[in-house]
Amino acid sequence: MRRLVATMTAVLLAVVFPAFTPPAVAAVETGYTALFDGTRASLDRWRQAGPGGFSLEPDGSLKSYGGMGLLWFPERQFRDYSLKLDWMMPGDDNGGVFIGFPDPQGDPWKPVSQGHEIQIDASDSSTARTTGAVYSFQAPDVAARDAVLNPPGQWNSYEIRVQGTRIKVLLNGVLVNDYVSSRDVASGHVGVQNDGAGLDISYRNIRIKEEGLAYGRPVAVSSVEQGNVLVGAHAVDGDPATRWGSAYADPQWISVDLGAVRSLARVRLRWEVAYARAYRVETSNDGTSWTTVWSTTAGDGGVDELTLSGVTGRHLRIYGTQRGTGWGYSLWELQVW
Repeated sequence: MRRLVATMTAVLLAVVFPAFTPPAVAAVETGYTALFDGTRASLDRWRQAGPGGFSLEPDGSLKSYGGMGLLWFPERQFRDYSLKLDWMMPGDDNGGVFIGFPDPQGDPWKPVSQGHEIQIDASDSSTARTTGAVYSFQAPDVAARDAVLNPPGQWNSYEIRVQGTRIKVLLNGVLVNDYVSSRDVASGHVGVQNDGAGLDISYRNIRIKEEGLAYGRPVAVSSVEQGNVLVGAHAVDGDPATRWGSAYADPQWISVDLGAVRSLARVRLRWEVAYARAYRVETSNDGTSWTTVWSTTAGDGGVDELTLSGVTGRHLRIYGTQRGTGWGYSLWELQVW
């Protein structure tokens, strides 16, 4: 009898108080860094400015309450990046993603005047204040937006690309806004808004990739692998699944025109299996006369994070002199900061 009672008690406790299962950590694409991944540890890295806030839900999402406030990421400012996240409104609610603002010092209105809000609002009377808009500055392409926008109660995804002062907004993978700002938003913090009581919104899986000065810039290469389409532009297109591949010979090179003379502090190379054993990094102001600013003869593939000091140049070239395999040289990504 005691064993039966104990068994029944255990069953009832399991029903009334089911075991807590922590949410799965959100997957992050290659090249991206999670800022909020559904865990308490990642949420604790953020800071709330203004009233209200966000609760961490059992499914790993953030749910707003009160406001108007802003949950922002204080650890650093970002430049030349792709910011991705998912959002969901249960009804005719309101929220937004903020970019390019300095430390708000506790005031959620400072990002409104010093950065930009990428709006989330289904029904404002002005299209410049509806989903996909750069709030009050430029309306989205309404037809493109409406064709892909999921209805209230379903999740949508934003990708916000910032290059200098140019802002591109992609909704569920489709470009819905392309705006060049007159504000100094090239570098700044990012955050998500809790607009007010009863204006509920949820966010999840916030991640970022700094794409750098080379993103989308003109590229020249010494060669392309014969019979293939592994062109040089693939190394700077921001797509981790495309790559440049050279002919199977030494030497080979890839260069990128950064558009103007820049101060250069860091280079990231993400090699495919066909990596460089020996190579050098060169810079030039005219694309003709080159100066070596970094070199190695012991490359081992994978990801190379290179630090530069006191380096300037308009053009940057990766010049391979010895292959690490029998294939050519191949880069998934060439990024410059």
